[in-house]
Formats: sequence, C-alpha cells, structure tokens
Amino acid sequence: MLGTAHACLFSRPHADKRASDPGGTSAWPNPIEGVFNKLKTLVRQAKARSRELLDLAIGSAFQAITAADARGFFSRAGYLLSQ
Repeated sequence: MLGTAHACLFSRPHADKRASDPGGTSAWPNPIEGVFNKLKTLVRQAKARSRELLDLAIGSAFQAITAADARGFFSRAGYLLSQ
C-alpha cells in the first residue's frame, strides 16, 4: 500500500474534471491510450497487406511518436508536467 507521500507524487488534479465528463472517456485516463490511438491510426493509414509490410508500418509508427506527442499524452491524462 502506498503511503501519503507516494500518493501525492501520483495524484492527477485534472482527473476530477474528466470523471464528470459523460463523453465516454475513462475516469482515470491513461497516457498509453493516446499512444495506442496514434499507433493504430498510423498503421491503418499504411494499409499494409502482408506481414513484412505490417512489421515495417508498426516500426515506422513507433518512430513517428515524438517527445511532444508523449508530453501531450501525459498532459491529456491529467499529469502536471514541468518543462
């Protein structure tokens, strides 16, 4: 069980706002959801029709995720980030 000090490190102050949003979003959004959404979009856009092309599309999709994307995924999940 986490102590109070640890709980403060992982608190997400924007989560309360999202919990009341009936738009189908999770009450506790997770940054990995943004990563998977971007990966799925990029892989689908590649329209790979063989295993080899799919492997290349997945690799390219991972390389297309930038540091700015990662900051956005965490920010939209409610994490406060320092610059």
